[in-house]
Amino acid sequence: MDVLKVILPFFSTPKDYSEVLKKLASFAFYETYLITLLLRANPRFDAVLTGIESWGPIGKVVSIIPHYDVLNLSGVVIAFLVAILTLMFQFHDRISDVLGIRRRFDLKVILIPLCERVGTPITKEIETKMAQRRDALMHAVFYKYASSRADKPLVDKHDIEHALNAWSWFWVFVEAIFYFGVGAIVAWWLGLACTRFG
Repeated sequence: MDVLKVILPFFSTPKDYSEVLKKLASFAFYETYLITLLLRANPRFDAVLTGIESWGPIGKVVSIIPHYDVLNLSGVVIAFLVAILTLMFQFHDRISDVLGIRRRFDLKVILIPLCERVGTPITKEIETKMAQRRDALMHAVFYKYASSRADKPLVDKHDIEHALNAWSWFWVFVEAIFYFGVGAIVAWWLGLACTRFG
């Protein structure tokens, strides 16, 4: 069943954070494969990948695969590498760090409202200190009680899975914007290179 979730991530609801990471890596694979397929419409890009697919020992192995010339095998390899890197480096976290997505969410949606509910007034000074200690505070007052791995979390497991699913789709969308943005830049550059160098 785990293999099916990786092959068809569209239909899976993550039960824990590791399943979110697998879902993101699966989507990264499909997105990157589609991008390489679209980029192959550019003769220069296609020539580079075709050269790789027909080079020496690789070409001999590839040539025994039926219809290899329409399968975008280089795209499969590139997509697989991107998926592995996405999983290894938790790419959505890197994007979040750069854009401050999780930092703002943790502060504005979880920590500050939690303080207000227990009657703690939030000043700019307190908010600054909370921002500096955000990770420790989140582990102490939130993850400890709302973890998908806890045997008996205080938050209903269904609510946790619902949140994980919502966040996984959000990150799929954010990563897709990044990957397709990189693909657009490559396509633009290839178009520019074609017009300059003919």
